[in-house]
Amino acid sequence: MGAMPQMEVCEEGAELCVSVELPGVRQEDLDVRLMGDTLVISGEKKSSNAQREGGMHVSERSYGRFQRQVTLPFTPDPERTQAALENGVLTVRLGRMPENAGSRRIEVRGAGQGAGQSAVPMQGQGAATPAGGAGAASAAGSTGSAGSEDGGQTPP
Repeated sequence: MGAMPQMEVCEEGAELCVSVELPGVRQEDLDVRLMGDTLVISGEKKSSNAQREGGMHVSERSYGRFQRQVTLPFTPDPERTQAALENGVLTVRLGRMPENAGSRRIEVRGAGQGAGQSAVPMQGQGAATPAGGAGAASAAGSTGSAGSEDGGQTPP
């Protein structure tokens, strides 16, 4: 477009609203992308006038490709992002990513443990196994004989 399109960025509640003036730009000539915490708006304003027979006397309108990048103050949630082009104004609404998004507990297993067997006790699960109880020998390894008094375990 020669000149960069004019834009406003403002917060509206839990959303960020980006408005860009794009008169004469068609929806199919726009590309709006999220790249991390950066919004990238690019497109092309194509001339609607074919070369006129008598030539152009005055041309103050700009045509061509453009690109705008906006670094956002937060990482937006792609599922809560919308864009609409109406009356020559592109409006992009970006919702915040929930605080706990992307955070989840990952179970840590030891070598040789199958699925469902936890090497590190999870909160709310019994962490202690009585001495000599089921699984005690496998937890301690093969350090003693099967018939020893202490079940092959060393005292705590």
